[in-house]
Amino acid sequence: MKFIFLLLFCPCAFFFGQTVKVLDAENGKPISSARIIMKDQIVYTNDDGLASLNPEEKDYEISAFGYKKEKFKNFSSIIRLKRHYNEIKEVKIIPVDFKSIFKDVLKNYEKRYYSKPSLYDVVIKQKNFDNNKLHLMVVSEAKLWSKNNAHDLSERMYINSELQMQLNKIKYLKKNVSDSIFLGNTNDFMHPFTNDIFLNSELSRVLTHLDKKKAKFSAKILNDEDGERTISFKIKSFAGNIIEGKFRYDTAKKVITYYQSVYLMENLPLKQKISKDRVIFMQKYGLAVITYDFYSRNGVYIPSFARYEIDDYKMYHQSREHTKRAIREIVFSRFEESDKKGLNPKVDFRKNIWENVEVKSDTESNVLLSEEEQDFINKN
Repeated sequence: MKFIFLLLFCPCAFFFGQTVKVLDAENGKPISSARIIMKDQIVYTNDDGLASLNPEEKDYEISAFGYKKEKFKNFSSIIRLKRHYNEIKEVKIIPVDFKSIFKDVLKNYEKRYYSKPSLYDVVIKQKNFDNNKLHLMVVSEAKLWSKNNAHDLSERMYINSELQMQLNKIKYLKKNVSDSIFLGNTNDFMHPFTNDIFLNSELSRVLTHLDKKKAKFSAKILNDEDGERTISFKIKSFAGNIIEGKFRYDTAKKVITYYQSVYLMENLPLKQKISKDRVIFMQKYGLAVITYDFYSRNGVYIPSFARYEIDDYKMYHQSREHTKRAIREIVFSRFEESDKKGLNPKVDFRKNIWENVEVKSDTESNVLLSEEEQDFINKN
């Protein structure tokens, strides 16, 4: 049996400008998750390298990890970014003590990143796949309030006094549910929502792996340009899984401006799970990817992007095998200073986020779906 939920779908209503396509200057391929910083808003390109931009926009900046940052005076529909190494005659691979960098950044986190009450306009996208087929997609605009732009490491999950959210518009909510125990009966939305929004939580988790006696790790400087180093690292943890990552580090300000880690967990043993209808099945871990991006504003660093993805998770029940993938990303599109009062009304994090009541907003939107996402929405 198949159920479809679709809210507020009208493709012409969600674009406030013209389409910009960001490409790799070397091979012409689209660049996803390229950041466009405008005067009062931030957008990211979708999986097809596309973003919606006001044609009257001036003096904006486009960047992507591994590419040279470019600034534009006027609108351009096609953007080609050059890779960093194009102008480097010899890539010098230099060992580096990344553990000390992580410890220093975590210790001084509230000094180097904006740590006062903040209010963001955010776009949240959630996608779930089963056997490589998209079966759930949510796109929502929301208000996100944070007390200090960091996760309270003493708490397992945020309490409403630390982080609050207010749903403004659920643009899309579509779900295909089959009779399989692997769809619909287990949690459709990744939880906890609140634990992986800010980088300090991830740094603390990685340092836990690094501090174990049996952990083995190494790191290399891949690029050093304009005071920013691109560093890759690899950890073989005590639990048997491997963590591979890369980050961009400002050596003068001692700030991580971009971070991505990949948890390779296929060597972990099978784990028994129980679905909501009490069916027992087995799960084999795959990989998890965590990404953060920051930008500088008035001398302090502010989050612009957070993404959490799991992939290649195998679920077994009797003779059936399902491969799972899920993505949740948050674009911090607008930022403003706030007070300590927070939001009212606000999302109750104790239940599924999308079960909360929307607070309608008439603000213009620039949500631009990829071809795959649009095809999923259009199917009956």
